[in-house]
Amino acid sequence: MKKPVAIFFVMIVGALALTLIIGRVWANPGALDLSWGSGGVASIAFSENGDGMTAGHLDADGNVVAVGWVDGYPGAFGVARLLPDGSLDPSFGEEGLVMTRFSTDADLPNAPWSVGPRLGGGYLVAGEICDADYVVCEWVSAA
Repeated sequence: MKKPVAIFFVMIVGALALTLIIGRVWANPGALDLSWGSGGVASIAFSENGDGMTAGHLDADGNVVAVGWVDGYPGAFGVARLLPDGSLDPSFGEEGLVMTRFSTDADLPNAPWSVGPRLGGGYLVAGEICDADYVVCEWVSAA
């Protein structure tokens, strides 16, 4: 089985929102895996208020987990999991998406900065609430 060598993230400004674009590249320099997602890319919009992805993780099963600030400012932590074929994983959160707001104060931004595997399954996400408060949280694959 071929393994991807890179996952890339591009933010596209649309008419209503910022949208996450994820692509998968194979070992051939510059060649997208056209069988993944839609023509080699997956586009995810959490909200119409603006989304910005900050980190991604390719797990051992070939799932892609992407995190970022979603739902405009001050935002919320957004976590999306895509299956190895590039479609959203319906068994994760609500149809592959999880949005968690740690503060509702309009002056305190919620921004995740990294994602990685959690021992025993699931994912750890580290980020920032406000400009000096930091949080590490976990999302598990099953309840």
